[in-house]
Amino acid sequence: MAPAPPGPDEQGVRGFLERYAAAWRAHDVDTLRRLGQVTTDEQARTLREYFAKVQDLDVEVHLVEVRADGERTVVRFTRRDRFRDPLGRIISKESPPIERILVTTPEGFRFGNAGG
Repeated sequence: MAPAPPGPDEQGVRGFLERYAAAWRAHDVDTLRRLGQVTTDEQARTLREYFAKVQDLDVEVHLVEVRADGERTVVRFTRRDRFRDPLGRIISKESPPIERILVTTPEGFRFGNAGG
């Protein structure tokens, strides 16, 4: 009987999602690119324009589920953004659950599909 495959690395996923949220809070497009959130120069430009318009951006991520799917790690999370818009209003938005595939690289986890 073959040994059971290892379960998903929940602690590693939590660390990854914290780096993801911290990069949003810091307006750090380069880190978001390394994490796989930003994949094109056009996305990077659009995100820099967005960051120039919002103030006091706070991003929180809540892990809903981590599961192994063969060689992949599938993660579901919600995201809450709070920020001040160009008119000075405080805006709060919470996403529905977001499901993303994480791939393992020598540097750690990275998003393996677009979106979120």
